[in-house]
Amino acid sequence: MARGWSRRCSASARVDAERTLREEQADFTRMVSHEFRTPLAIIRNAIDMIGLTGNPSQPATQERLSGIREALNRLFSVINRFMVEDRENSFQPEYMEIGSLMGDVRLHFEMTARGDRLHFPLQDQAMSICADPDMLATVLINLIDNALKYSPGDAPIHIVTRQQGAAMIIEVRDRGIGIPHAELDKIGRRFFRASNAKAITGTGLGLYSARRLLAYHGGTLQLDNNDHGGTTAIARVPLSRTQSNKAVPEEAMV
Repeated sequence: MARGWSRRCSASARVDAERTLREEQADFTRMVSHEFRTPLAIIRNAIDMIGLTGNPSQPATQERLSGIREALNRLFSVINRFMVEDRENSFQPEYMEIGSLMGDVRLHFEMTARGDRLHFPLQDQAMSICADPDMLATVLINLIDNALKYSPGDAPIHIVTRQQGAAMIIEVRDRGIGIPHAELDKIGRRFFRASNAKAITGTGLGLYSARRLLAYHGGTLQLDNNDHGGTTAIARVPLSRTQSNKAVPEEAMV
């Protein structure tokens, strides 16, 4: 009897500890989102002032200011939807053309002076998909950012998009350090980093985030080593997604 009571008390203590941890994580998330908002708002105001007092008639200047505004808007959207608002309403799919998405992603990397290494062969510019634009753009930016980070500075990155049956396939191919074969199934877990990547700055959250965002779409992320070195990240997204706006369970990501 005493042993059974002890087990129940232990289980209750674990539940209380987990609840406390979740509450602390939620508080931390709210604090971080608040701290993000202030510098982002300052940057946005500075960009608006540059647009008013500078020489926005120059096409290059106008393009750069527009790109910065779009990047800021995307960051504010991510903060509002994933760090502040009810996550039940985070998933907001709409029909969009893949060509437009790729253009936004290309502009993001051109603004950070890394666009010259990226190649975007696209079979059908008008191919449409029902997806959340901010989520899908974040997935691609994370995958491309990883490819750039773990590849030599002069190595090209190929972002290949095609339709395969009822799904859209996006492959991000690099010529970088690759992933140790024994660790392929662990890459993408939260905070996990490959043993050959320790010398490169990172948190291990980029691929984890990409997997979670793809899961909202019923999509998947696969990582393969290339025959001649490097890695290919393969994002697979159904072309039509009729549901869901539910938050994705944590255990579905592992």
